Amino acid sequence: MSTSWHLIEHQAKTQFAGRPGQLDLGRPENGFSWQGPDQHSLQLLRFPDGEACPGLNFRASPYIRNEDLIVNYGGDELLPFHLQVYWCRRSHPIQADCNAMEWTLAMQTECLDRQSQLNTSTTGIGAEEILQLSANDASVIQPIASDTKFSAGESTGCLLVRLGKMSYIELIHPQDFLSVEVAYLKEESQFAINRCLFDCNLEKGVIVRARLQGLCVPRENDEELLRDAYREFLQRDLPLTT
Repeated sequence: MSTSWHLIEHQAKTQFAGRPGQLDLGRPENGFSWQGPDQHSLQLLRFPDGEACPGLNFRASPYIRNEDLIVNYGGDELLPFHLQVYWCRRSHPIQADCNAMEWTLAMQTECLDRQSQLNTSTTGIGAEEILQLSANDASVIQPIASDTKFSAGESTGCLLVRLGKMSYIELIHPQDFLSVEVAYLKEESQFAINRCLFDCNLEKGVIVRARLQGLCVPRENDEELLRDAYREFLQRDLPLTT
């Protein structure tokens, strides 16, 4: 069966926005590494905190289903719950060549009762400006300052990072948004989007999920594409996970 993912042991590779990207499944703190035009780079969906778990290899069980990569983590001392990450390649607008990744993260535990938390981050180099989609009016896009934190009710949690001739959009479904913190070193063009995805008292047999999407789009109409992508994301059904 042909697939757009190439999986060799714990290395997964695929094309993203016309350029190769790579994921080391045993080192999820490095995220999906992608080198864009003009030396811009992104590391998507990094978890957990690399400083808290330096140099450790996580136990991962990956497989490919059609065009999607599914990775199961955890249940050991490094990640004390089971986590499934569903990587779905998408295109927006539809004529684009796989310029989007949609992620569904599903967490469960075998413990009777456990406080469980998971934070993720996206980092990159080359940022010129960062904007957010307003919570009060989803048609309004506002610039944000460095070191800004938003909680549910204050923002949609959906962000736009301008990187030269292209822009990176990161969306989260409003039902799944808890908080996001943005760090931006303008002089060095570095940025980080840090999200709290899960922070709950998890009971055995209960599955909690969160949905995000990352897109690379042309800069000249990035605000319109952000609004369109968000509306489409809200209408999409939750994918089946196992």
